[in-house]
Amino acid sequence: MNTNNTVLKLPRELADLKKIQTSHHGAIKQNMMIQWRDFLIGEIQDKLRKNHNFYEGNNELYESSPLKRIISRFEYILNTYLREFVDLSITDWVEFIKLFTNPNLNNDELWKVNSHPFVIIHLSIKKKEKKKKDKKKKDEKKKDEKAPEGAAAEEDKAEESDEDDKNRVIYKPSIEECQEYVLSSMEMVIDSTNSVNGLESDLMPFLQKKSNPNFPIDQSFPWISTANASLSEMIDGNVEGPKALLDEYKKYEYILNVDKKQLIDDLFKGAEGGGKVPLEEIKAQIEHYEKAHYEIMTLSEDEVDFRIFRVMSKKLKTQLGDKAAEWKTMILDATYSFCTESVANVFKIYNEMQEKILHDPVNEKELIASKDFIA
Repeated sequence: MNTNNTVLKLPRELADLKKIQTSHHGAIKQNMMIQWRDFLIGEIQDKLRKNHNFYEGNNELYESSPLKRIISRFEYILNTYLREFVDLSITDWVEFIKLFTNPNLNNDELWKVNSHPFVIIHLSIKKKEKKKKDKKKKDEKKKDEKAPEGAAAEEDKAEESDEDDKNRVIYKPSIEECQEYVLSSMEMVIDSTNSVNGLESDLMPFLQKKSNPNFPIDQSFPWISTANASLSEMIDGNVEGPKALLDEYKKYEYILNVDKKQLIDDLFKGAEGGGKVPLEEIKAQIEHYEKAHYEIMTLSEDEVDFRIFRVMSKKLKTQLGDKAAEWKTMILDATYSFCTESVANVFKIYNEMQEKILHDPVNEKELIASKDFIA
């Protein structure tokens, strides 16, 4: 794994880190195949072809020959190189990640912590999925009527989850994705190590020896499992801060899910008899969204650095703040429209009253009507 800070230029986006490490892994894998294995095969054949038969077809003769012992010795040398390289690669990566964590002084740990984080994550909005058309829903319901009870129950759960679907505040990439990337480094070590096969299958082609990794390892190999446990522990110990920040922004998640029509109807048609609620409630809603806008914009810096993660929050702050301001403006506009319509209605009634009062009755019926109107 590439642990060169000059090349990595941390912190970086997770996608960029993956590209760099994939490219580095490919180069190392090719180097191991060409400069290690192929070089050994070429040198052995070149130096020993005069005195040894590499085209022996009898396995029994080969097993008892000096060439077998020579090849076995070089197999052991290659195996030793691979072991040392794997051990160094794993240790180097674990130590590299450790520099982005705080030492536990209670365990007598001490190391210089990097002044910059490792990876960049963004506070983002996960938009709710679009609801299916009513026609499709009706068709599904018809199918459910014919389906077994178990299938119908599962579908009911799915419908409930769809109804509960809302816009969400998340990290992108998620903390879990970042952790998976760090742990996937061990898969790269396993892949490159297992790609280096033994020498015998190529040195003795007529024996048709099966080609196997010289130093086979997998996820259960002690070095790998120990490294994975250490890496997981280090990351788990440094997610509390980012998760707490996410929870703070999630408090304002509701702003993303406001039903505009419902909000206005509740304020101007939600009172008894379908009228307007008291002005104090409308004022409280306006002040609520104004306060929410202020709290969102001052909740954190645009970039928040933790040990492993750099959280980019500017875009989400802008989106949430703009939404809060939008709802506040919408209530003010609705209030203005309501007042304008109310004044116009009062003026209309006033004109009607004035016309009736100033109108001279021409008969007894109109006189009685005028008296009743005034009363």
